[in-house]
Amino acid sequence: MGILRADIQKAFEHLNAGMSLDPPPQTVAELTALMRKLTDNYGDVEPRKPLTDVEVRSVDANGVPCEWLVPVDPLSDRAMVYLHGGGWVAGSLYSHRPMAAAIAKAARIPLLLVDYRLAPENAYPAGLEDCITAFLWATNQSPQGQKLSQIFLGGDSCGGNLAAATCLSLIERGERLPDKLVLLSPVLEAACNPDRQDRDTDPVGGNAGMAGVPGLYGIDPELLGDPHISLVNASAKDVACFPPSLIQASGAEFLHWDARTFAALLATSGVRVTLSSWPGLPHVWHLFTDLLPEAREATDEIAAFLC
Repeated sequence: MGILRADIQKAFEHLNAGMSLDPPPQTVAELTALMRKLTDNYGDVEPRKPLTDVEVRSVDANGVPCEWLVPVDPLSDRAMVYLHGGGWVAGSLYSHRPMAAAIAKAARIPLLLVDYRLAPENAYPAGLEDCITAFLWATNQSPQGQKLSQIFLGGDSCGGNLAAATCLSLIERGERLPDKLVLLSPVLEAACNPDRQDRDTDPVGGNAGMAGVPGLYGIDPELLGDPHISLVNASAKDVACFPPSLIQASGAEFLHWDARTFAALLATSGVRVTLSSWPGLPHVWHLFTDLLPEAREATDEIAAFLC
């Protein structure tokens, strides 16, 4: 990538430091604990700043714990449901609250951050079912008490996987779909794929990590090709029903292949899609809310897409 800007270099050094353990994790339990620690502090190069201009409200979405993040003077007829990343085993309301609040404020919409069940304690499809439940609950809710004219769905990394899988499941069930879909550095192929190459520029993702998906996610390896897990395998008929979509990914990350491949599938199926590629940035750079100007710029692009 050449010489990196100082703040980008700082972000990569932070991620590399978190991944550099000797010896590396030897068991699923050790790997899970590491992933949860890393994800909760993923963007915290410096101590977190307090949230401003947003109200946090804990809610129960038909049994799924969530938070409404409500900005000052929100557009009362719109809302977004957001699914955090973390490899299906990590991530939390804590890990993604700053980034979710930034999206809510930029778009001026209430955002429902979903605390879905995590693997390996809760194997697939528990987390996906929670995401579907929370989305359907949100279609009839509003922090302002008004009927929603539009509801959006988004997620990053494996949360992007869950967002796209939620959309696919809603299509199959004949339920209300999100009006727009936002996928950030999404995992859309769960199996190891020879077309998707490791990158020296990505300390987070790679084929070795994808090889561990069955053990972490609690699924039979034979199911990795299921379109609810590997969205690139969804049928053209189903994909044609997807809402307008924005996919953001860094050109430096392992999962850029997923973003390109799924964007092409959406486009050839007649869906309006924007593939937004950002060079030289870490996986889900949006989490570096206080460090990288590109995090704010990407959030502004999301807000403009949702308007």
